[in-house]
Amino acid sequence: MKVKFLFYAALVLFMVASCKRLDKLISFTLETNDRMVLPIVSDTVLYDSIPDNDVISVFSADYTFSDYEKFETNKCTPQSVEDVEKWNTAETQNGSPITMTVEIDSGANSFSFMRNLRVFLVSSNGLYQERELISEDFPDQVSNRIVFSDMLAENDFFLQAIQKDGYKFRTEYKLISAMPDTVKLNYTMKFRIKAMPVD
Repeated sequence: MKVKFLFYAALVLFMVASCKRLDKLISFTLETNDRMVLPIVSDTVLYDSIPDNDVISVFSADYTFSDYEKFETNKCTPQSVEDVEKWNTAETQNGSPITMTVEIDSGANSFSFMRNLRVFLVSSNGLYQERELISEDFPDQVSNRIVFSDMLAENDFFLQAIQKDGYKFRTEYKLISAMPDTVKLNYTMKFRIKAMPVD
């Protein structure tokens, strides 16, 4: 009887402690804004140097989640994040939340020069395996902005990536026409973060 009482007492204390800990968690929205630069591809390179117009793969610069002021403002760090949701209700496309946006900043007026586009998130320090975020075919794409209601990677992957901090993008694409100018893309990802404040 005494053992059972002690067990339930310990369980109650554990639940109370857990509730207090959950009360301390801070929730905030994190919106990343990163740059991807696609190099010039001339007609000669396109047709002579890329057999059958194979996939071109380009890496971005290295970035860190800790560079975003939202962490400092909320008195936490990427390592103190405990939960990530890859959505934001602030903006929707056809009623669905947008989780990633790819937009042309300069160098082209639309994505009409591409046949398709795939974007991967890669660890800049080799601490996790790369994961595909989005994949899009362009049968007739005349817009300079593409929105995605759901990235392909799961929330657990983003939790790991944010905690490890360093990241970069790998972009794969096939061209329909040459690129006479460098094309600069803006990548925006949106997350709902829950983190423990760091004293």
